[in-house]
Amino acid sequence: MLQCNFALITKETPVSANLENLGDSVNSSFDDYHPSLSADGKTFIFTSRREDSKGGVQLDDGQYYEDVYESKWNGLEDEWGESKPVEGALNTEEYDANCSVSPDGQSILVYRNVSSENKKIISPTGGGDIYLSKLGATGRWSAPKLVDGVNSTAMDAGACLSSDGSTMYFISNRSGVVGGRGAQGGKDIWVSTKEEDGSWGKPKNIGADINTSGDESSVFIHPNGKTLFFSSEGHPEKNMGGFDVFVSFRDDDNNWSNPVNMGYPINTPDDDVYFYFGHNGWTGYTASYRTGGMGEKDIYKITFVP
Repeated sequence: MLQCNFALITKETPVSANLENLGDSVNSSFDDYHPSLSADGKTFIFTSRREDSKGGVQLDDGQYYEDVYESKWNGLEDEWGESKPVEGALNTEEYDANCSVSPDGQSILVYRNVSSENKKIISPTGGGDIYLSKLGATGRWSAPKLVDGVNSTAMDAGACLSSDGSTMYFISNRSGVVGGRGAQGGKDIWVSTKEEDGSWGKPKNIGADINTSGDESSVFIHPNGKTLFFSSEGHPEKNMGGFDVFVSFRDDDNNWSNPVNMGYPINTPDDDVYFYFGHNGWTGYTASYRTGGMGEKDIYKITFVP
């Protein structure tokens, strides 16, 4: 009932933003999600579960293993070109998903989950881990390497870096006591900071100001380092339904503000996840199940109106 009432009120007071489906150059009849942009804004990188994935194996849900895809900006036509799997050794025959592109555009943080028979060799830490792939001089992506220090025996995914590369935010369903109390429940947002020697420090739960007893599904830190966008299903009193995109602001004492729902039409009664803020400061991208979409989940461009 709380969600229904909030959804009705929110739809009556929409925010100043226009949403546009990116169309068949990016989206397909399968799941397309987790959008990112290269440093120059000319390469659109995302995850898809379509039939031309490297594994080519259709799963029980009718979709295929995740792979990382890209689309190049066509300046002459003023549109994104036809998408295809990224070149190089990044994708495998199993789960490979884009998390985010590094601020300098030279690396991709990747989520990989491999079968149990390969796990001890390929993914020695747990049920899905965070890897890093680097862009070579020829434009091909390297085979991803496990990111030391942040992964656990649980699921670790959805990683993104601060603009200076010193802080990593990610999603994990790990347990344990952090700062004198346990994790908030389900999938939470965690944060790790680089040490002086370049290694990643012990991850910390970002805390109850952000995390809830439900699941947090994705996270993105704004280049200013003080604005956090994330998706959550754990705020029934300010949630339209399923996962909604929220925003929180960090003050000078490093405290995060109470999350604010991004509003309609960014959010809907269905799942709205994987928010990404564009480089120009007035566009963003999100993945969502919406009426009239091309597939199970499509990527939409958000244009914020002043």
